[in-house]
Amino acid sequence: MDDDINTAKEYFEKAAKQGHKESLCNIYDQEHAYPKAEDIYLRAFQKGDIDAGINLGILYCKNNILIKAEEILKPLAKRGIPKALLCLGETYRKIKNIEKAKFYLKLASEQGLSEALYGLGLIYWDEDKDKALRYYNAAAEKNNRSAQTMLGILHFESGDIKTARYYYNLAIQQNEPVALYNLASIEADEGNYTQAKTLYKRAAEQDFPGAKAKLKWIESVESFRMSSVVISPITERSYDEQDINGYIQIIKNEIKNSKKNSIFSEPAIPLCSSFDAKEIVKKLGAKWCSNEKTWFIPIHFTREPFDKFLPLIYKKNFIPFLPTMVPQNLWFKNLRAFLSKSSWNELRHACYKASNYRCIVCGQKGNLHCDEVWNYEMINQGKGIVHFERLSPLCARCHRVKHFGKAEADNLGLETFTRLLFINDFTIEEGKRVIEDAYKRWGYLSQVNWKFDFTKLGEDYNIFLEITYAIPGI
Repeated sequence: MDDDINTAKEYFEKAAKQGHKESLCNIYDQEHAYPKAEDIYLRAFQKGDIDAGINLGILYCKNNILIKAEEILKPLAKRGIPKALLCLGETYRKIKNIEKAKFYLKLASEQGLSEALYGLGLIYWDEDKDKALRYYNAAAEKNNRSAQTMLGILHFESGDIKTARYYYNLAIQQNEPVALYNLASIEADEGNYTQAKTLYKRAAEQDFPGAKAKLKWIESVESFRMSSVVISPITERSYDEQDINGYIQIIKNEIKNSKKNSIFSEPAIPLCSSFDAKEIVKKLGAKWCSNEKTWFIPIHFTREPFDKFLPLIYKKNFIPFLPTMVPQNLWFKNLRAFLSKSSWNELRHACYKASNYRCIVCGQKGNLHCDEVWNYEMINQGKGIVHFERLSPLCARCHRVKHFGKAEADNLGLETFTRLLFINDFTIEEGKRVIEDAYKRWGYLSQVNWKFDFTKLGEDYNIFLEITYAIPGI
């Protein structure tokens, strides 16, 4: 492919010497080889080529070299050239000289350029939404794909999915990447993964940000669905009581060995306390194990004063640790997906550190997962808000209890069901009822159209996250 491009460049360079420079500039522009494209356009413009001057102005504007863009485009705009008027208006919009932007975009719109109508819509949105909508609609009627996409976004945000689909479908006929991506997201939310995959692929072919990651997400969803067991009532599952008792004994032995581990000076309960809490637990009478770098209390200690730092299974009174399976239309939509890799790593390591790298349910150390705790609030029929609450460090096996459906899909249902019984001291029948209720709730919540609330992420973690939509350029 590289050889083909180089050969093409040779031919285009020969053509440029004969005055046909646009295709060559487009190749360099698409490759983001800005200096080369600038040089070709500039030389042609200096020889009197007006189109090259306009393209040079566009190049400067696109790369936010706005002073140079203004210098090139202003004389051309004074000559009434429609495209120069448009590009100068966009340059002033980027500079935030709103009055000049309006002036030149209105002149360009009078010359019939739908892009100028769309640009005026962008400008007026913050000061007069009705006027902005009139401009968007006028541009969309002229088949402007950016305006069609914007109308799709606005209708989607108002909850009118049907009209949003209509405008997105108009825009994708012109291969608008923002519309492709947003319509793919609608299809994915509704479980139409084949259509979503096709649309994400088309957006990815244009290097639209996030489209390739979404393709991988779709493949993960499809893989999960392929591997998933058929969900049947818990009463029909072949969980043998003898097998369950065997697993429970294994767990008890693990806990027993942990308490009697020679790294502690005596049978002990490790505390999930951070280094910052050392003075508090020390004052309460906790002991320090230098080998394990852990505060602990002897097994015979009164536990109530340490309740805040005890793993769940050692608390005298606790809220049961139950499965809260993620609704299907929220699969793979989590903080890890929304945040950058560095931000997520910073958050999860802080989460682990707060419990001294121990699972807050069973107290075991290592192999931790950073679990996201969400609260599902119903607003009205079919709509709800999912509120981020906190992060919790869980070992892999306790984490599977929370996401029981995934555990069953991974053929770990019996082991995970047993752990549910042990953690909560449930009978087998009590455990079955809990799992059945969890599946019923999961099925109900999977039918809801959710919006995210990240308020507590900002309050507790100083990360202010808002899911926004990409807006197409002019």
